[in-house]
Amino acid sequence: MAKNSCPNASPVQLSVTNYQLPITNYQLPITNYQLPITHYPLPITHYPINLLNSGVIAA
Repeated sequence: MAKNSCPNASPVQLSVTNYQLPITNYQLPITNYQLPITHYPLPITHYPINLLNSGVIAA
């Protein structure tokens, strides 16, 4: 009976990973909403990059 309990433990771990898969699926749409939010800061950071470039050229 003890030998049978060992192989039974491995399939249990597999099912645990299966539950984690749907959890990551829910996070995907969450990050999708953040994409447009980060899109606004992108142009804002674009200005300081130009200022740094002008400073490097001046130096």
